[in-house]
Amino acid sequence: MCPAYVSGLIGPGDRKSVQPMAARDGVVGYDQLHHFIADGVWDSAPLETALLAEADRLVGGDEAFLVIDDTCLPKRGGVRSGLRRKMRPRWARLRTASRGSR
Repeated sequence: MCPAYVSGLIGPGDRKSVQPMAARDGVVGYDQLHHFIADGVWDSAPLETALLAEADRLVGGDEAFLVIDDTCLPKRGGVRSGLRRKMRPRWARLRTASRGSR
C-alpha cells in the first residue's frame, strides 16, 4: 500500500488526491488506498520532529517567521471562486459596457 501511495505522490499527474492516485496505479483500489491514509497506523511523531527541526534550520531558528504567500501561484480554469462582476475594477466595467453598445 505504501509504495502505491508514495509513487502516486511523486509520480506524474496533477491531481494528488487519493482517487486519481488509485486510478493511475491500477493495482490498488480507491477504498484500500483511502483506508491506508485515513487510518494512519504509523507513529508520525518521529517524522514530525525531524520535519520541524529541518524547517527551523531552513527558516532561520526559533526567532524567525515563515510567511507563505500563495497569491503568486497560477490559477487553473476560467472560473474564479468568490469573484463577482461588480468586484472588477471600475475601468474594466466601463470598457466592457462601451464595447457592448457598439
